[in-house]
Amino acid sequence: MSSSSFAFPLAPVQRYFGPATLDGGKTAKLKKRKAYLAVITRWLPAEDGDLFHAVHDDGDEEDLEEHEARKSGALYNRQPEAQRKKHEILCAKREKQLKAEAKARLP
Repeated sequence: MSSSSFAFPLAPVQRYFGPATLDGGKTAKLKKRKAYLAVITRWLPAEDGDLFHAVHDDGDEEDLEEHEARKSGALYNRQPEAQRKKHEILCAKREKQLKAEAKARLP
């Protein structure tokens, strides 16, 4: 999987549900035989393939091309249900915290 810098839109971005739906934006990567789950937080449409930004549970971030995001989405779906449930809870907490921070910044 690639790890390069791309310019992404600054607007708040929901999980990607575009022409190439990626199962709710859930992905995973293998590092030293351990799967790290992630969520796609931003995407950038491009003529030669969309680009996706994933944030992993271990704090790592990476940019993925569409074929990489699809492959890592399939890896996510093969993970044990308990691990995916834990990831969902963590994502919900992060999302709640981000919403609270955004609300606190409003005038």
